[in-house]
Amino acid sequence: MSLNVPMVVAPDARYAYATGVVRGKWQKRLGRSEFARILEAEPENVGKVIAELGFTGADSDVETALADEWRRTVELVESLIGGDGLAKTPRMLTDFTNIAVAIKAELFEFEYEPNHLAGGNVSAERLMELVSGEPPQGHIEQMLADIANDARNAYSDTELKLTIDSAIDSHFGEWLKEIMFASGREFLVEFARRWLDYKNFTAYLRLRVAGFDIEHFKQFFVEGGHLPREEFARWEDGEIDAIPSRLVFSIYGKPLADAVGASIRERNFSPMSAFFDVMIEDFLRNNVYVPFGVEVVVAFAFLKLREIRAVGAIARMKSARLDREAISERVRYGDI
Repeated sequence: MSLNVPMVVAPDARYAYATGVVRGKWQKRLGRSEFARILEAEPENVGKVIAELGFTGADSDVETALADEWRRTVELVESLIGGDGLAKTPRMLTDFTNIAVAIKAELFEFEYEPNHLAGGNVSAERLMELVSGEPPQGHIEQMLADIANDARNAYSDTELKLTIDSAIDSHFGEWLKEIMFASGREFLVEFARRWLDYKNFTAYLRLRVAGFDIEHFKQFFVEGGHLPREEFARWEDGEIDAIPSRLVFSIYGKPLADAVGASIRERNFSPMSAFFDVMIEDFLRNNVYVPFGVEVVVAFAFLKLREIRAVGAIARMKSARLDREAISERVRYGDI
């Protein structure tokens, strides 16, 4: 299939109301002119501008306002598609994001609570208890405790921080694949495939560039993407510089090959990350081709989180007195 042609997806009348609600909210999303206002604001006025753009309370505390916005998004999704396994996606994504930061806080000795993302199943205090070895209670806590142990062990084997994220991404990838594939909705299955390719390939290339044995990669790989395990196996015996030429013939074609080539030459993963970030975001925005269905609600949640993160990143960099050009280079979001 072509990456540039939207799929034909059958409407699902069960989610007509839910689709209408989130489409109405997404009409109020921040566009280029709104982001320009934030970028042009004086550092001391950034919170005020963000509050005027709809993030209630940002004029007094930007971080709290952004956290509250995400929590409301999580609760909205659950209220609209409650009872469906897909309704769990935003809250579970929050838990997986939080456990990654909590593990790093424990290993590298920084304070976790200010970095805790609201909207998950587990509080900041309880998450740190789990990371510290407190007995888990219930299925979700047990899962997060197991993930914490795997991430800690992955780091111990390599002493590479990236393996913490790779270990946690592999667990979330398995969960996401199960939920999305079980939905039977082509749009969501395709989203999961692309997400898996992003995380699988990122783990692979980072370990190759760092010079580690590819056996470390195998423990992180999640089947189900467009780039199968056999494809990675064909690259293992060759030089790393040959990988881009092979990617030309993948579903992602020359754009990914060029991005990976730049990342290898520069030993900087930004070009590759930018390719996948833009590709996934563009795909999520294709939910406009779905007349109405659960796909629209799930896409809204992922896009809303990306918007919130972009606003937060800009606010922090404005506070650090970075100029507009430097911020624009660092923040990847479709409307900037």
